Amino acid sequence: MKKRSRIRDAILKALCEHPLLSRRQLELLLHVSSAGVRYGLRELRKRGLIWQANARQPGMHARAIYAPTHAGLEELAQQAGIPFSDVAAQSRLSTERLNRLVVTLERVFQVRTLFLWLSPPKPKRPMNRNRSGRQTSNPTAKDVAANASPNNTGLWQAVTWDVEVGKLFSTKRSAVWIPFHGAAIMQRSPERSATQSKDGGWAFVVVEFDLNRAPVEGVRERFAQFVAAQDDPRYWGKGREALFPVLLVIAQDELRLQEYYSILRSAALSRQLPMPRAYLTTVRAMLSLRNDRASPIWYSTISGHRTALLFDTEGSRTPLPDQVPWRKMPLGETRTKNTHAEKNNGVITPELSRIEQGVQNDEKKIEGALSLSELAQISLNLTPLAKRLLDEIAAHPLLTREELTLLLRGTLRWVRPALAEMSRLKLIEPHESRYLVAPKGQQYLALVAGFGNAVRRYARARGWAGGFSEMVRHLEHTKAENEFFLRLAEVARERHHRLTWLSELEGRLYYEAGPRWHSFLPDGRGAYIAGKKRYEFALEIDRSRSPLARFRGKLSEYDACINSNVLRSEGIEFLRLLVVTNSWERAEAWRRAALEEKVRFPIFVTTFDRLTASGVDAPIWLRGDVARSERAAKSPKACCFECFTDKSR
Repeated sequence: MKKRSRIRDAILKALCEHPLLSRRQLELLLHVSSAGVRYGLRELRKRGLIWQANARQPGMHARAIYAPTHAGLEELAQQAGIPFSDVAAQSRLSTERLNRLVVTLERVFQVRTLFLWLSPPKPKRPMNRNRSGRQTSNPTAKDVAANASPNNTGLWQAVTWDVEVGKLFSTKRSAVWIPFHGAAIMQRSPERSATQSKDGGWAFVVVEFDLNRAPVEGVRERFAQFVAAQDDPRYWGKGREALFPVLLVIAQDELRLQEYYSILRSAALSRQLPMPRAYLTTVRAMLSLRNDRASPIWYSTISGHRTALLFDTEGSRTPLPDQVPWRKMPLGETRTKNTHAEKNNGVITPELSRIEQGVQNDEKKIEGALSLSELAQISLNLTPLAKRLLDEIAAHPLLTREELTLLLRGTLRWVRPALAEMSRLKLIEPHESRYLVAPKGQQYLALVAGFGNAVRRYARARGWAGGFSEMVRHLEHTKAENEFFLRLAEVARERHHRLTWLSELEGRLYYEAGPRWHSFLPDGRGAYIAGKKRYEFALEIDRSRSPLARFRGKLSEYDACINSNVLRSEGIEFLRLLVVTNSWERAEAWRRAALEEKVRFPIFVTTFDRLTASGVDAPIWLRGDVARSERAAKSPKACCFECFTDKSR
């Protein structure tokens, strides 16, 4: 640059350390006004030192993100008086790193915001300057603590942090790299009194941020590795236990939070190891940290109570390490030509990268798999609507574009070009005017969900291990299931209620109880939420002429699952079965089978004709678990959910 600027230099250095920040995140990180950040970004873009991209994420409220160009890194090297390779090596800013951050940007953005809320507050007094007006040195942790307000003393603050990192643990059996969504060095601000000043300790925390893109069961292997890592000799002894990472889990809701806790606890019990120190909360509760970082929103495995973050953690009193105890992902050493990133007209962008990412696990890549750079390019180019459509097709296969439009509350004018674009990229594949996620789409979703190259493991976690062939083979059955849930979703929207819908594949459960394995195989599963009332249900679509014995076997499996702890581990204490069949004679057969099996859960049965004529929320349902003297057609009918008896909308 011809003329130095403190704001421009600070922004450029911050983007080198944390690329793909938004303008608001830069304001929080640098404690600079909005006008100052806008000026700095404008000048840096004008000089070609940074590049801007549209975030294009459905859940992100950021208009643009920024990252340094090749010329920007050269500028930093020139200012520091060191070779370019040293700057790139220190920041580990490679095309692989940028590509990974682009694809996982939805989660990266949220984790960074969390750390920025936990960062030290803005200093009250100006930084020391010399006569020329330039800053003489960067503020230290002691300077920040000295400038902190009295209300912030004794609180834990993130003094150093990063996202998409990994940590090496070595136990007696083996060494393993464990990836984390984020990591930070937390330091307690000094506590002052009238007579003494007490320095705070520090703690190493790692973050698991839940995006609800896959069942919680998918983290079991990684959590088991984390629990087993407590056997690492580096953390043996009372003086070193405090050096072991503290796990922070941010779940999408209370039910998933309970699942995370159960997996962590079972991993510890099965290995006869103590529960690792962990703090768990929900995304909604996390929002309170924006104004009050001392909010008691974290469930602590140490005390078993809701506390403030690290409230019951002493921390380590040893000196802070010179280097952070984590490595940026990808973990593999980057060759020199890759570390420099790719230079093309002075711009570093994922679109220009042609570097193939090495497979970091023993699974083979799927046929025709995309490189990480191609996936990053797709992530940058796909619109938020297209990404929402891809998620919806993955969750609910074989929907038409009209049905997808209904679910997303959009218009065909918007949905049609998004579907055409994803078909061109081979992320989805049509089947008789209905859509399925293609193998390349599964690869993209696996990476976004945090499974990396383990596409098959991601597919197993979502119940797709056998593919979608069964749903295609029984297409009429699948269409009937989808139609029922779409009708229920429309009713929920009209009544201002909520519906959670698990497809036939994702609603299945396989579990061990006693000496044998059991299967819970509904045609769909969901939760209808009306205010504070929650109705958990399973769906059976009966279009066949199966004998009564088949009903008995299926009802027996339902009863075994409901009375086991399998559903309770998912927060389901009370489940009802909804059955849609061809005629009232078939409905009578279901009722007879339920009474003979003495089922201990409510069953509601209706016919396709009544469902079409009256609607899912009408009193058209026969209680299949209640004996009546009348035949099914003349027996009293009720609503499937008690909230539907209230006619007020």
